[in-house]
Amino acid sequence: STEPLLDPPVSIPDPYGWMRDDKRENKEVLKHLELENEYTKSVTAHLKPLQEELYGEFLGSIVETDYTVPRPREEFWYYTRTF
Repeated sequence: STEPLLDPPVSIPDPYGWMRDDKRENKEVLKHLELENEYTKSVTAHLKPLQEELYGEFLGSIVETDYTVPRPREEFWYYTRTF
């Protein structure tokens, strides 16, 4: 790694350094990531119902508030909001 991680800097081997591709153009890396994603989906497929249940719970706990743009009326500014 070229990053100074320690003082004094110590070279640390990075076994995944070959995967660094900031432009997302390396076909070998992209193929590897696609295969990793497919593997993860297959191994965690049995958790899909739990994932959907948790996602529903998260959405249920989010309070969405909508505001309108404040508009002047005489000397005061007014807006509306929903809860």
